[in-house]
Amino acid sequence: MAFPDELLVGDEQVVERYGPRFVDIVVTELLRFVGYFSVVCVFWAVVNSRWLDDPLMTGIAVILLLVAGLALVVSSVAHVLRGLTTRYALTDQRLLLREGVLSRHDRTVPLNMIRGIDVHQDLLDRIVGRGSLRVNTAVLQGQGVTVLRDVHRPRDLQRRLRELAQGAA
Repeated sequence: MAFPDELLVGDEQVVERYGPRFVDIVVTELLRFVGYFSVVCVFWAVVNSRWLDDPLMTGIAVILLLVAGLALVVSSVAHVLRGLTTRYALTDQRLLLREGVLSRHDRTVPLNMIRGIDVHQDLLDRIVGRGSLRVNTAVLQGQGVTVLRDVHRPRDLQRRLRELAQGAA
């Protein structure tokens, strides 16, 4: 049985299944990589100019470039893995979230507990048509927030969640 069918109870029905789209994740990471690579190229051009004649300073600059490049690669791989292992499902009673690369985390949000749904899209998210949703629930302030990351067409999911939450209240 696949997610979320194993978590359904009684006559609960899956309305829609969501998850980050591989294409969106790859395009975002490529755009981010091109941006960082451009900065590195400009920095490298400055290092190779006569501006840094001291070999020690040039060595430090090269080490910084290598560390920044390694951090970019690790960050990109982690983001892609997280996206590939994240799934959302919307049932007629609950919002279900499963995520995790090495360990798995399942979260359930009853629709009648949802009090607000916020959408966040930065520039790259808007380019590829994705975003994040912050689902606020009727729990203590700050503890009742569930974040759905890398959702394709987040405004559509926000609208659908509102409809189902109003029907469940």
